[in-house]
Amino acid sequence: MRISNFFAVIFIFCYAFSFSQKRLNTDSIKNLIKISKTDTAKIPLYFLLTSDYVQNDTDSSAYFLAEGKKLIDRSKSHKYDYEYYFTGIKIYHATQKFDKALNFNLKALETAKKNKNDFQKAEALRTLFVIYLNLKKDTLALQTAQKAIKLSENIKDTANLSIGYGNLSRLYFEIGLFKKSILYGRKSIDAGKRYHNLKGLLIGLNNTAVSEQELGNYKEAEKLFLEVLQLAEKNNIPRSKVKSLVNLINLNVFTANPPQLNFYLEKLHRFLDENPNAPFAKSDLRNLPYYEASNFLYQNKYEEAENTALKGISKVKDDHEIVQNLYNVISKINFAKRDYKKAQKYKLKSDSVQNIIDKENLSDFETELSKKYETQKKDSQIKLQESKIKNKNIFNYILLGSAFALLTILLLTYRNYSQRKKLQQQRISELETEKQLLASQSLLKGQEDERNRLAKDLHDGLGGLLSGVKLQLGAMKGNLILSEENANVFDKALLKLDESISEMRRVSHNLMPESLMKSGLKQAILDYCESLIMNQNLKINCELHGIDEKMDQTTEVIIYRIIQELLNNVVKHSEANLILVQIFRHENHKISITVEDNGKGFNLENMNLKNSAGIRNIKSRVEYLKGKLDIKSVPGKGTSVFIECEEQNYG
Repeated sequence: MRISNFFAVIFIFCYAFSFSQKRLNTDSIKNLIKISKTDTAKIPLYFLLTSDYVQNDTDSSAYFLAEGKKLIDRSKSHKYDYEYYFTGIKIYHATQKFDKALNFNLKALETAKKNKNDFQKAEALRTLFVIYLNLKKDTLALQTAQKAIKLSENIKDTANLSIGYGNLSRLYFEIGLFKKSILYGRKSIDAGKRYHNLKGLLIGLNNTAVSEQELGNYKEAEKLFLEVLQLAEKNNIPRSKVKSLVNLINLNVFTANPPQLNFYLEKLHRFLDENPNAPFAKSDLRNLPYYEASNFLYQNKYEEAENTALKGISKVKDDHEIVQNLYNVISKINFAKRDYKKAQKYKLKSDSVQNIIDKENLSDFETELSKKYETQKKDSQIKLQESKIKNKNIFNYILLGSAFALLTILLLTYRNYSQRKKLQQQRISELETEKQLLASQSLLKGQEDERNRLAKDLHDGLGGLLSGVKLQLGAMKGNLILSEENANVFDKALLKLDESISEMRRVSHNLMPESLMKSGLKQAILDYCESLIMNQNLKINCELHGIDEKMDQTTEVIIYRIIQELLNNVVKHSEANLILVQIFRHENHKISITVEDNGKGFNLENMNLKNSAGIRNIKSRVEYLKGKLDIKSVPGKGTSVFIECEEQNYG
């Protein structure tokens, strides 16, 4: 597990250490604003309030920043432009709007150059480094950090030299060059101690420690983390204290040291309970459920461990790395309890999350690889051009070059012809696929339209007629003189009529669920699941995420039909008593569907799925959504169906 999970972005710049414990509190600053008679006196006070509120109340922080900007414009006090832009960076950084933070940072740097203020320029470069790092622009981050250090050395800005080295240490850690990270981390520590820069010293100690841990130097890492903790306690810096405790907890989880793990967890909880309003980054505690579950596991408290992990999953559903850690610890818990089926289930869930993480990492890797390839390609072109210029007057080389060029042209011509032929074949294949898909789409749309029409006809037409007949018969009963036997027959006829109306409504609902049209996909699925488990020894767990917002109606209907078909198959054939239904709708409009059961399963090799009408229906609907279908089943161990598709818009 990467230690960068606990490696928080250290972004407290000009104000945080400048005023230390002697800073005015917010109430005093507000009082000063009230009694100040000039706009120019109020401007820096508004920026102080902006910095004070940025960690806990970004809305108020943004308000005070805007008030300061109004006073700058009204009084034309543009000498405060740099402070405005630089203070604004903190808000967008705290809310993780890094693109907007970059815009403010570049304006701050431009203003510093305009002011010809090298100290401001060095400060802006240091913040720019952090933003580039968060935007994953490693090359720009490296260049910016080097510029910041060089400028700090030239202007003898010893107060921030340690921070510059610490930033470089962090960058090398992020790109996996841990020895280089330690080299600059040590420089940061030395400069921090030499020039009494507490902030830079803390950055250097933290970055060096996490790199030592990555290299397996656990004793050295623990020593450095403890030094951070001692400095934080001595100087009353809550955020650094929380960060160091979290890092020590992670180290002891990683090295499987239960006594120390329990000790630091208790110390962290004690500090948080005693200091509920202490400022620290919430991201520092995002892995806390994993640590607590691991601690319970080491103490053989399996129920507490599993409950803690499950609660953690419900809180951090979108953080794949943490969810995977929690799935792993639940799997370990159940292996320890010898519940191998459940353990394997959560191992499979962990593997599924790992696939998502791998896809994300692969995408980032391919982007970076493409950039490197383009750079290498340009370098090769430059070298080839230099070679041609150098040898252009040599006759033999000219002949050889001409022959080579002719051969290359012939090869390229042939290659171009082959490529064109392949592209044409590929295009023909794509057109055939599109044709089949269009036919499937038309068929499915026609089916759904017909279902909708029939449902309305049954409900509004036949349903109305039957209800009318029931009312008329009921009225007639009161006006007829019947024997007791005939009255019983009449009542039974009315009861049969009631049953017919209920059956007609059930058929109408199956054709086109009313809740799908009125309340949306999520409620329709929940209603359908509830109807399935009535009068059956069956439990269905539904985990539906991201489908509260309305999607295209056709997409919702198709997803509902897929779930309906899958659940019907399970109820009819699997003999299961537990079904899991998961639907995740992601920000990129991807939709993943999982339906698992603990039924009798089947042998995929012996089953002819192609001839199954139900499977064919599901496949055609998945293809309609441009998706993929994966079925896994083992006899006696249940069945798992995973579908990944795209949200469509046919409006």
